[in-house]
Amino acid sequence: MKRIVLFLVVLVAACAANAITPTLDGDLSEWTGPGIYSLGSQSAPDGGIYEILLTYDANNLYIGVDRDSSDRYLGDTGWDNDSFFFAIDTDGTASSGAQTDGYTRVSFDGTYLPDQFYYYAGGPNWYESSTWNGSAHTWNGWTETGARYGNNDTTPDDELTIPFSDIGGSNNYMVWSWMTREGNGYVESSWPDGNTGTQPTFGDGVMVIPEPASMAMIALGGLLAFLLRRRAIS
Repeated sequence: MKRIVLFLVVLVAACAANAITPTLDGDLSEWTGPGIYSLGSQSAPDGGIYEILLTYDANNLYIGVDRDSSDRYLGDTGWDNDSFFFAIDTDGTASSGAQTDGYTRVSFDGTYLPDQFYYYAGGPNWYESSTWNGSAHTWNGWTETGARYGNNDTTPDDELTIPFSDIGGSNNYMVWSWMTREGNGYVESSWPDGNTGTQPTFGDGVMVIPEPASMAMIALGGLLAFLLRRRAIS
């Protein structure tokens, strides 16, 4: 038992060490190491690529959008700027969630469906969100809190914050994301890939990301089961 307690301490410490709190300054150089998750790269409409990165700390999920090579920016100018969308399955329950986002840009028909949506589609740093209430989207208003849009060649990347308190109630998060031109419903890039065009339909999301505490407990559970099996065998 002392060994198990020691392993728990080590696991929690390792999990905490992996978490980072990025500075919202458009510089993604700190987004490196085992606490960073990439959703992958997709082609941008004017050449180059977008890459979506995720990380976390004890309070927030963070999204980093690497658009260094894309020559595109988030903003409110039609056709000249991008709009970026992010959806999350917060309850982990099959067939529970919305079948379309609040802007009706995309549809969902996978086993799992998103419940929380973020629309980075305003002027500098402004975005809105909606929550699926079981029958419709409840709109949560516009804010610029916790967002930094890249809008120049020196610091072109985006850094966005989603509080765990807004998406709580689940140990896991399946996510979807897509990019359009401002004022145009055509989806230029998507995560998972292959969901581009006018009103595309997504299946299940890209990946599942445990919260920090849950990551330690998941690892502990596997280790504990392994140790107990070894003890039973011996």
